[in-house]
Amino acid sequence: MDARQQDPVHAHVCQTKRNLLKNNAKIKRGNDVMNAQTLLIVVILVIVLIPAITSTWKHMKGEGDCCGGPKEKPVKKKIDGPKLREFTIHIDGMHCQHCKNRIEKHLDALDGVVAKVNLNKKTAVVSIYREINDSVIRDVIEGLDFTVVSMESK
Repeated sequence: MDARQQDPVHAHVCQTKRNLLKNNAKIKRGNDVMNAQTLLIVVILVIVLIPAITSTWKHMKGEGDCCGGPKEKPVKKKIDGPKLREFTIHIDGMHCQHCKNRIEKHLDALDGVVAKVNLNKKTAVVSIYREINDSVIRDVIEGLDFTVVSMESK
């Protein structure tokens, strides 16, 4: 044996180097596992967040179904005959397509009334083909838990 191998300090240094090399290999394997776990977590988050963001975006644009209603289009009502009058109703509380469809459906259910609701402007243009009191129309809208802000004749 030479002097370096017999030296206890040198033996300790060599052992420390070997231990460091082993630990570095373990850390590298650990980082690979950690990277795979991190990647898996990121993929899961993306899968969950994409539908959430899409739904939120639609809701903010007023296209989502915030009230939980079905995505159905109302039947457009047409009435032949002379229009007696037409007015615009400003409505507060509409948030989505379902809100718009509910108001149109209930107003169109009235005899002699045709409504066209504009969600973006928060208005309904109501055409009257037979005599009906404005309070009936107001009551229908407010009965659906919306607020009639104003009614203006055209």
